[in-house]
Amino acid sequence: MISFIVKTQEIILKKNDNMNKSFGLIWEDKKEDVAEECKDHYHYFIDDESKCINIDSDGPTNIIIQSDNYHALSILSCTHRNKIDIIYIDPPYNNGKKDWKYNNNYVDANDCYRHSKWLSFMNRRLILAKELLADDGVLICTIDRHETARLSLLLEQIFPGKEVSRVTIEHNPRGVQGDNFSHTNEDAYFVYPSGGKYIGKRKRESDNGLSNLRNWGGESSRSDGKNCFYPIYFKDGKISEIGNSPDDDFHPTSACIEHGDGTLEFWPIDNKGIEKKWRYAGESLLEVSDLIQINAVGNKKQVQILKKEDKYKTVWIGKKYDAGTHGTKLLNSIIDVKFPYPKSIHAVEECLEAVIHDKDNCTILDFFGGSGTTAHAVLELNKKDGGNRSFILCTNNENNICEEVTYPRIRNVIEGYKVKKSGSEKVNTFLENMEDNLFLECDDKSSKVKGTGGNLRFFTVGTKKAEQFTEDVKIDSTDNFILTLCLKEDCFDEIASYKFCKIFKNTEDKCLGIICDDDLDSIKFLVKEIKKINKKFVVYIFSYDSYVNSEGFEDVSDLVDLNSYPGFIFDTYGRLLR
Repeated sequence: MISFIVKTQEIILKKNDNMNKSFGLIWEDKKEDVAEECKDHYHYFIDDESKCINIDSDGPTNIIIQSDNYHALSILSCTHRNKIDIIYIDPPYNNGKKDWKYNNNYVDANDCYRHSKWLSFMNRRLILAKELLADDGVLICTIDRHETARLSLLLEQIFPGKEVSRVTIEHNPRGVQGDNFSHTNEDAYFVYPSGGKYIGKRKRESDNGLSNLRNWGGESSRSDGKNCFYPIYFKDGKISEIGNSPDDDFHPTSACIEHGDGTLEFWPIDNKGIEKKWRYAGESLLEVSDLIQINAVGNKKQVQILKKEDKYKTVWIGKKYDAGTHGTKLLNSIIDVKFPYPKSIHAVEECLEAVIHDKDNCTILDFFGGSGTTAHAVLELNKKDGGNRSFILCTNNENNICEEVTYPRIRNVIEGYKVKKSGSEKVNTFLENMEDNLFLECDDKSSKVKGTGGNLRFFTVGTKKAEQFTEDVKIDSTDNFILTLCLKEDCFDEIASYKFCKIFKNTEDKCLGIICDDDLDSIKFLVKEIKKINKKFVVYIFSYDSYVNSEGFEDVSDLVDLNSYPGFIFDTYGRLLR
C-alpha cells in the first residue's frame, strides 16, 4: 500500500512538473528605480541652446539627449512612435568587471542576480524601443560572450515573428586572454521583419573581386544546367556575341578557341577538359556583361566576372573592424579624454550600411550612446554619399561621459578638429599609422581634419512629481511639453508668439502652432498668422483629454491639422510605463 501511494505521488509530481515547464527565457524580474519613478513622475526635454550647432541650415536635425535612457525612451515614445528606421545599440556587456550600475550599484561577477538584473534592464528598454521602430525598421544590438545566448532568446521573445540573425565580428584580433580560449570576437544581432529583403548588398572596396565565370564544385557540370553551356565570343576584350546551347552530342575541342579575325570563343571547360557550365544563362549574362573580363590565370586565358557587391556574410574579419585602431586610437585623436572600449567606426558604419540600402533620409537611434561612434558613423555616411540621415543619441552623464566625451567628439567631427597627440607619439607618425582610416581627411601637415558639417541640438531631461495625473497636473505641464511637440513635428525655429500661443517652422516650411491654455485671444492670434502665412499648419491645443475643440478655426479648416495635448502624452505614459 505504501509503495502504491509513493508511486502515485511520483506520477502526480511529474505531471505537474511537465505542466509548469515553459520554453524560452525565464528570469527573476528585478525592480529598477528609474522605472518605478515613472509611475508617479513625468519627464520632459529641456533645450540647452549653448550646445546647439548649426553649420548646415538645410540639413537634418541631430539630437543628443543627456539622460538615463529609460527616461529618454519614455518621451521618445510620444514623439517617434513607429518613426525610427534603425536602432543601433551597444549595451553593457555585463562581464562582471563593474562596467555598469543597476539601481546606483555596480554589478560585479559575484552578484548572484547579475544576469537577472541585466535581463530586467534590457527587457524594459527593448520593449520601449520596439514602440519606436517603423514597420520596416531594423534593430541592431552588439554583445559579447557574457550575454550573447540570453540576448538571442530575449530578442526572440520581444520580437516574435521577426528574423533574428547573428553576425560575428573580429573586433580584437590580438585577443582577450582567457584560461582556455583567446577571445577575439563579439556579436551583432540584427532584428528585422520576416519575408522580405532587409539586408542589402555589401559593396566591394576594391576591384579584386574577380572570380571564374565557369561554375565549380557541386552541381557545376554541363548536365546540371544545359542552358548554361554555350559559347561566349569576345572581340577586343569585350563580349561580341553570346551563342546558343548546342545539342547534347556536341563537344567543343577546347575551352578557348582563337579565330582568324581576332575573335576568342570561350566554353565552360575546366583545366582537366571536363565540361562544366557558366554561372549564368545567356539572357542573364547580358545583364552583367559590363562586369565580364578576360584575364590570364597562370598560362591560360580565363573568363572572369567582377563582383562589385556581395551578400553580407555572418562573419566579418578585417583590419577595419579593429576597435583598438579604429576605436580607441581614433577617439584619442579627436578628444583628449580617454574612454574605455569605443567601437571601431567602420564596424558601426558597416552595420548601418547593411540595412540602410538606398535610404538617405532615415532616422537612426542609439540609446546607449557612449563615446558617440554611432553619431560619428552617420555623419560620415552623409558626407560620403550626400545623404540626409539624422541621429538621436541618448547617454547619461555618468563620470561626465556626455559632457566630456560624447558631445565634444560630435562637435569636433561636425566642425573639424586638429588631431590630438597621444602621449609622446608624434601627430605625423600617428597619421601614417592611420592611413587605412578613411575618415582622417586632413587639410595638410597641420593635421587639421575637415568637419563633416551638420546640425545638432542638445537636450537634457526634466522631472516633475505628480501623485496622480490630474487636470491640474496637465495644466501645469503644458509649457514643459512644448519642446516635445517641436521634436515630434521637427519644428524648432520660433517665429511668433502671443500670450499662450507659440508658432514654429522648419527649413522645409512646415509650420507648428501650439496653444498652451484655453484662451480665445491666443486662438485668434494663431488663426490670423495662419491666414497670413497661408501654409499647412499642425496645431496642438490644450485639452484635458483627447478631445479637440475646433471652435475658432472654421476659416482655416483646410490649412490646419488639429490635435490635443498633453492628454496623448500622459496616455502614452500610462500605456507603456504603468
